[in-house]
Amino acid sequence: MGSVNVSTGTASGTFKDSQSFAFTISSAATTEIKIYGRNALGSGEAWFSPDPAVIPIGSTSVEPQAVQESPIGSYFTYAVTGMNVAQTAHIQVASSLPAAKKAS
Repeated sequence: MGSVNVSTGTASGTFKDSQSFAFTISSAATTEIKIYGRNALGSGEAWFSPDPAVIPIGSTSVEPQAVQESPIGSYFTYAVTGMNVAQTAHIQVASSLPAAKKAS
């Protein structure tokens, strides 16, 4: 299962269509954190469901499901509200997994 640390902007593991993955933060949320799917150009693109994914107060993660098949070599990003983030990870579509999303 893939994982994206929203606090650090790092992604690891494999992101596959119709499978869950995790958005995590380094410490428990003190406000509700919403994570919105974006495409490679930054415009709205619901590549996971639910969109937005919500990390509730007191939690450190949420597990949405990847719902969009994508061409190999493309990538997705996300936008975050409710906290400051240093950078945004690019979720890279793997060359070895057709129609799968893999962290870069």
